[in-house]
Amino acid sequence: RSTGLERAAAGWRLTGVLGLRGGSAPMVLDVVDAAPAGDGYRFRATGLVDRVAAGVTAGRGTSARQVRVPVECCVVPG
Repeated sequence: RSTGLERAAAGWRLTGVLGLRGGSAPMVLDVVDAAPAGDGYRFRATGLVDRVAAGVTAGRGTSARQVRVPVECCVVPG
Protein backbone atom coordinates (compact mmCIF):
# COMPACT_ATOMS: atom_id res chain seq x y z
CA ARG A 1 0.00 0.00 0.00
CA SER A 2 1.30 3.48 -0.77
CA THR A 3 1.94 5.95 2.01
CA GLY A 4 3.34 8.91 0.10
CA LEU A 5 4.49 10.42 -3.16
CA GLU A 6 7.13 13.13 -3.36
CA ARG A 7 9.20 14.92 -5.96
CA ALA A 8 12.80 13.67 -6.02
CA ALA A 9 15.87 15.05 -7.78
CA ALA A 10 15.51 12.58 -10.66
CA GLY A 11 11.71 12.40 -10.81
CA TRP A 12 9.22 10.96 -8.33
CA ARG A 13 9.56 8.74 -5.25
CA LEU A 14 6.69 6.54 -4.05
CA THR A 15 6.85 5.26 -0.47
CA GLY A 16 4.78 2.45 0.94
CA VAL A 17 4.60 -0.93 2.62
CA LEU A 18 5.07 -4.25 0.82
CA GLY A 19 3.39 -7.26 2.39
CA LEU A 20 4.27 -10.88 1.56
CA ARG A 21 3.69 -14.16 3.38
CA GLY A 22 2.33 -12.50 6.50
CA GLY A 23 5.21 -10.04 6.86
CA SER A 24 5.56 -6.45 5.77
CA ALA A 25 8.44 -4.11 5.05
CA PRO A 26 8.76 -0.47 4.08
CA MET A 27 9.57 0.07 0.42
CA VAL A 28 10.60 3.06 -1.66
CA LEU A 29 10.08 3.04 -5.42
CA ASP A 30 11.92 5.50 -7.64
CA VAL A 31 9.88 6.19 -10.77
CA VAL A 32 12.27 5.91 -13.72
CA ASP A 33 9.84 6.39 -16.60
CA ALA A 34 6.30 7.58 -17.22
CA ALA A 35 4.66 7.71 -20.63
CA PRO A 36 1.18 8.01 -22.11
CA ALA A 37 -0.32 4.60 -22.96
CA GLY A 38 -3.75 4.47 -24.58
CA ASP A 39 -6.15 6.34 -22.31
CA GLY A 40 -3.81 6.22 -19.31
CA TYR A 41 -0.11 6.14 -18.40
CA ARG A 42 2.58 3.49 -18.13
CA PHE A 43 5.00 3.76 -15.21
CA ARG A 44 8.27 1.98 -14.54
CA ALA A 45 9.96 2.10 -11.14
CA THR A 46 12.65 0.30 -9.16
CA GLY A 47 13.23 -0.19 -5.47
CA LEU A 48 14.91 -2.29 -2.81
CA VAL A 49 13.07 -4.46 -0.30
CA ASP A 50 14.32 -6.41 2.70
CA ARG A 51 12.97 -9.84 1.74
CA VAL A 52 13.20 -11.23 5.30
CA ALA A 53 11.24 -8.31 6.80
CA ALA A 54 8.64 -8.78 4.04
CA GLY A 55 8.19 -12.43 5.07
CA VAL A 56 10.30 -14.23 2.46
CA THR A 57 12.81 -16.44 4.26
CA ALA A 58 13.46 -18.96 1.46
CA GLY A 59 16.67 -18.47 -0.45
CA ARG A 60 18.89 -17.91 2.58
CA GLY A 61 22.47 -18.20 1.38
CA THR A 62 21.52 -17.93 -2.29
CA SER A 63 19.62 -14.62 -2.37
CA ALA A 64 20.67 -11.29 -0.97
CA ARG A 65 18.64 -9.93 1.90
CA GLN A 66 18.09 -6.66 0.00
CA VAL A 67 16.39 -7.50 -3.30
CA ARG A 68 15.96 -5.04 -6.18
CA VAL A 69 12.36 -5.03 -7.36
CA PRO A 70 11.40 -3.70 -10.81
CA VAL A 71 7.78 -2.57 -11.20
CA GLU A 72 5.90 -1.78 -14.40
CA CYS A 73 2.25 -0.81 -14.32
CA CYS A 74 -0.42 0.90 -16.39
CA VAL A 75 -2.86 3.33 -14.82
CA VAL A 76 -6.15 4.24 -16.49
CA PRO A 77 -8.90 6.57 -15.25
CA GLY A 78 -12.07 5.14 -13.89
